[in-house]
Amino acid sequence: MLEGRLRRLVKRPGGGKGGARRPRSMITKDLAAIDKVDEYLKRVTVCRRVALLNFFGERYARGGKCGNCDVCVGSASAHVDLAS
Repeated sequence: MLEGRLRRLVKRPGGGKGGARRPRSMITKDLAAIDKVDEYLKRVTVCRRVALLNFFGERYARGGKCGNCDVCVGSASAHVDLAS
């Protein structure tokens, strides 16, 4: 699965600029970002627009649902294939 490959790439020694070892704090930050993307893709009960706005510290003025994203129109799937 692509998520596993991303995690291995982030953890790989010498993955920094010029082959330098990356600081553990940077690796932890990158792994947390992968987790956030994975959670966003797999969550099929929260409006995508609301989730994105919340991530950036904003609020959706019209309430809890946009009515346009895959979650709101009912076509969201809990199965996400990151490889395709």
